[in-house]
Amino acid sequence: MNEKEILRKSILNALKTMTDDELEQRAEPLYERFMKQPIIQDAKTVALTISMAHELPTRPLIEKLWSLSKTIVVPRVTCSKARLMDFYILSSFENLVTSSFGVLEPDPTTAKQIDKALIDVAVVPGVAFNNKGYRIGYGGGYYDTFLEEYPSIATISLLYDFQLQQKVHEEPHDQRVDHLIIEGDKG
Repeated sequence: MNEKEILRKSILNALKTMTDDELEQRAEPLYERFMKQPIIQDAKTVALTISMAHELPTRPLIEKLWSLSKTIVVPRVTCSKARLMDFYILSSFENLVTSSFGVLEPDPTTAKQIDKALIDVAVVPGVAFNNKGYRIGYGGGYYDTFLEEYPSIATISLLYDFQLQQKVHEEPHDQRVDHLIIEGDKG
């Protein structure tokens, strides 16, 4: 295992030890700071993933954004070999299906696909981040591919304090996250 894989495994293990209550309780101050961000207040369309059990919960965030009449779009992998995702409008959590990766995605038979250029802000998932906004994801490269194609989309990530790791080294293909909301920061 290389350094990147070791770090990914270590942070994922730390996330998996957290209870659902702990994940939600520690995320609440991050949600509050997220909602106050000018890029979020000004956005019309926000892209998010549906969190998995061991991740910072995104459902409460989606509900908060819906309450502000934001259009929420979620990704669906369309070509794993080329690392491509399309985005679909999420109007209800009932319109989700489980992908072959075990991730909740929009049902393409009921959800409306949108032009990715209409996305104002992407909430970028990740396992570990450095303070410059570079990240280690799950290793698929989907967000790096997407963000390289759409560099004008603002990016933001929410992370628990232990996910901030200076051992995250950027590689030529990595796409930087513009704004980090880190547990414990006051900004």
